[in-house]
Amino acid sequence: MRPLISIPEPIFKRGETLVKVEKHPQFLSILKGWASLRGSCEFFENLQLKDDSELTIIDTDAGIEHFGRGVERGVDIIIMVVDPSYESIQLAHKINSLAETISKPIYFVLNKVKAEIKDNLKNAVPSNKVIGVIPNNNEIFSSGFLGKEIDTKIEELDRLSEILMNILLTTKT
Repeated sequence: MRPLISIPEPIFKRGETLVKVEKHPQFLSILKGWASLRGSCEFFENLQLKDDSELTIIDTDAGIEHFGRGVERGVDIIIMVVDPSYESIQLAHKINSLAETISKPIYFVLNKVKAEIKDNLKNAVPSNKVIGVIPNNNEIFSSGFLGKEIDTKIEELDRLSEILMNILLTTKT
């Protein structure tokens, strides 16, 4: 068994919850895929949390390939971001089916949503699983484009943050 890997110190606090981040390198060289993929699966399989007050969040790139790589074995829930595109909606349905196959709850966050398509997009995915709608917002776009932290007060982001924390913390109990 590999030795346990220590998690970095907390980087921010949400209420009484400390949030810690472990960042993975994406690629070491071309045509080799995720350089630490096998190590990542082993990492999550061997990760031992201190107690039930701790949880792990795995943020992956878009796609279904993670379901065949073993990442899904260690998760309790799946949260998928859905953009307003045909491909993203189709992927949401596929991942919803895969989540059901492995008996994992799944939730959707709709992203970059213009007011005039909000209802259509909500109805394009299992709407009872939609937990948040992020508006199409130039300040969010600019921050993402420039690689900067979002420093604008966006009510929907605050609401989504609270919903996510509640889901994650109730999943642990």
